[in-house]
Amino acid sequence: MDQTILPLPVLLAERARSHPDHVFIEEVDGPSYTYAAYDDRIRRWAAAYQRLGVAADDRVVTMLPASVDASCAWLGLAWLRAVEVPCNTEYRGQMLRYLIANSQAETIVIADVFVERLMAVAAELPDLRNVVVVGDASVATSGSWATHPLDEFLAGVEPAGGLTPPRPSDLCALLYTSGTTGNSKGVCFPWGQLHAQAVGFIPIDDFTDGDAWYLPYPMHHVTGKTPFLTMAIANGRMVLRDGYDTAAFWSDIDRYRCTSTVLMGPMPSFLWSQPRREDDAAHPLRNIFMVPIPEFIDDFKARFDVRVATSYGSVENSVPIKVPGWGACAANRRSCGKLRAGFPGYEVRVVDDQDHDVGPGVIGELIMRTSVPWTMNLGYFAMADKTVAAWRNGWFHSGDAFTYDEGGNFYFVDRLNDCIRRRGENISSMEVEAEVNAHPSVDNSVAIGVAADSEQEVKVCVLLRAGEQLTPEELIGFLAPRMPRFMVPRYVEFVDELPLTEATLRVRKHLLRVDPLNDRTWDRVAAGVDVER
Repeated sequence: MDQTILPLPVLLAERARSHPDHVFIEEVDGPSYTYAAYDDRIRRWAAAYQRLGVAADDRVVTMLPASVDASCAWLGLAWLRAVEVPCNTEYRGQMLRYLIANSQAETIVIADVFVERLMAVAAELPDLRNVVVVGDASVATSGSWATHPLDEFLAGVEPAGGLTPPRPSDLCALLYTSGTTGNSKGVCFPWGQLHAQAVGFIPIDDFTDGDAWYLPYPMHHVTGKTPFLTMAIANGRMVLRDGYDTAAFWSDIDRYRCTSTVLMGPMPSFLWSQPRREDDAAHPLRNIFMVPIPEFIDDFKARFDVRVATSYGSVENSVPIKVPGWGACAANRRSCGKLRAGFPGYEVRVVDDQDHDVGPGVIGELIMRTSVPWTMNLGYFAMADKTVAAWRNGWFHSGDAFTYDEGGNFYFVDRLNDCIRRRGENISSMEVEAEVNAHPSVDNSVAIGVAADSEQEVKVCVLLRAGEQLTPEELIGFLAPRMPRFMVPRYVEFVDELPLTEATLRVRKHLLRVDPLNDRTWDRVAAGVDVER
């Protein structure tokens, strides 16, 4: 097998032989491991799982903060060709119960701080047999499962050997979607797809064994897994922090000599808004993958002396579209790039609701396929109907609204479910938010559609900057000259906070749709504020 397409645990074993003393992974204020020591620990996890009875194709839930142990819990399963089911550490109640039950897992590895949530749904999980607790295991007591403290789980095991290594077609993980439009779906994510992501989302040929990737993301998110393979290919190093922290960002970068990272959603704005320093360009950070690209990107790159890559991808489809090289800049910031050339043989189309192609500039759904095996999702676990619907007519349907131009540039408009339909026009919630966020008093905003007759009205939920004041009338006065009349919001609600996801700090729009016309919502029509034609 070509080394460049080895599944991650197999490649790490190769690096343990070729670069045994090179540090591969370390935690902020925690332990560090060389390639050899890390491979040894992964194999000990594999042996411990084996002793517990875990076998090929078994699914094991993990619910752990970002850490070396969280990564070993994942990769130890890979050596048995078993499947990790990483659980969002914010899950509780029925969402937690659903993930464990739907994945048909009989074993869970869980941090002690989350065990109380597991206990709350224990009666509804009769098939759960083993609970491995990282931390204080005394909190996990139940007659329906065996509790294994981590020290006992790993005690006395030797590194597993003589195992059949995972193949590109084997599942790297079962990664659950957010479930904003229904029950979460377990995406069957193969090792071949992880490779396609790792070599595609950023110019991998530019990395060497001197690079270190700063990863402040949880392990249940694909962003928390892909860089592991990117750095292993480059013989580089991983630096883990349990959660993004703007205040700690630059000190971490300097202390651990990190050269590369991912900045998602509002993170670039958080860094940009910090007071300027004379040494802003003196940090070791040089490489950033960023989505989306903010208006101030050129100034951001100059201020911090970094280069920026961007692309379009997801847990289901890898990276079919990208901006070449480090070409992200203000001039093309709205484009996700062009069709990714060469490996892994992608084709993409923009289609209507009957899967017929639409022309340049017309909003449709992005669909895709690839000629290279195992480089896209293998369907949704235990959801044959959802898999068939997503892969209808032989193309994977992304659920994302896109346009493209004559030059082959693709533009993400919105999630199809987030597009707002008003007076015969499709409105991108992202474009509305961009205009609202341009107001100097606004820190962040969210645009949603509110049901009105057969279509929708536009509502914005607005978070103001600290100490700023703004009235709805002033906001509408600011927006009216900047956007088409049909896009101007009817409803405005000022909020104290926006509900964010833990992994990428994206807004959970579905929570804002629960009670959109509450007593804090201002109605432009009721207030008699008209917008001139």
